[in-house]
Amino acid sequence: MQRGVFLILLIVQVTSCIEPYQFELEQEVTYLVVDARVSNVSFNETLNYPSEGRLFIVSLGFSNKPSNVRDKTLTGANVFIEDDQGGKMIYDEMGDGEYVILDPDFKIMEGRSYRLTIEDGQDIYHSRWEELPDKTEPMKSVYFEEDQMKVLVYKAGEPELETVEAVSIYVDVPSNGIDTRYYMWDYDAHWVYRAPLASRQGSIICWVNEPLYLRDYTLKLDKNGGYPQKLFQVQTIRNERVYEELTVLVKQYLLNKGYFFYLKDLQLLASREGLFEEPPYNPQSNIYHESDSEKKVLGYFGVVREQAQRWYLTDNDLSYFVPSTTLEDCTAHEQEPSPQCYDCMEYSRGEPVNEKPFWW
Repeated sequence: MQRGVFLILLIVQVTSCIEPYQFELEQEVTYLVVDARVSNVSFNETLNYPSEGRLFIVSLGFSNKPSNVRDKTLTGANVFIEDDQGGKMIYDEMGDGEYVILDPDFKIMEGRSYRLTIEDGQDIYHSRWEELPDKTEPMKSVYFEEDQMKVLVYKAGEPELETVEAVSIYVDVPSNGIDTRYYMWDYDAHWVYRAPLASRQGSIICWVNEPLYLRDYTLKLDKNGGYPQKLFQVQTIRNERVYEELTVLVKQYLLNKGYFFYLKDLQLLASREGLFEEPPYNPQSNIYHESDSEKKVLGYFGVVREQAQRWYLTDNDLSYFVPSTTLEDCTAHEQEPSPQCYDCMEYSRGEPVNEKPFWW
């Protein structure tokens, strides 16, 4: 497959989803910000999930604060992975501080150790040597239970919490004896949107993806397994994502201990608010400057064991009827309906396409 195909596919890939955090320190330091993850599953193998595929990407930049949000991007760097048997895989620069492995068959192999190297002029950074976590059982099927959830609504201009119908999504964690295992799950959602006032000039049905929907990830330190793990919730009533069909690719990762607690720290720091929280600290990185310990790094080179299941939901799967409100929403106001009412390609709550994805 030609490289150009992968450049196009890269636009729709999501390799990670991490909440931004930032906080102040008295002494200003410039940090290299690194976001990098590789796994035992290649691009070609992720097509079988099914999905549009996932490439391995490294995002690089700089920040004047200890933050995983880049103030500016790092371009022109040499980035590569090497293994303990002399193998080397180079990342191609894609622009905007992103570097990608374009080999569709590359993946992390059993029994080998890997490290990431970043060369920025005279500055050379290495990760510690990392290897795959121990093997685990195949991922269990993803399922849901009818439930309720609290959502924030505005009534008479005032915010309040309201209980609404929802589904809770679960996966069973396999029994593991006495071993401690470190799990992470993240989510990639697609749904169908039908434009209620579409004419011959507009597209009626679109398939939509929104990387920021279900953007949180779930972490679990597991000691015994053998229980259901709640992953996320989806509102059903007055949620156009479930009027036609919703599908979520649920990816399950087995992590090494250091990477798990790095991600746990990011979650903790992202949730902190107010002036009276504990003093900030830096999540522990496994990346360091080759010769200058004063040059700090924020980020981690994660080597993970990956599995995935695709989950689907339609209103026919529920015990109650879910009425579509898209026509009502388009015609209930005195002003002209929005463009997405006439053409699904104008849909504003995601990235629509008017051709059904090949994997759907």
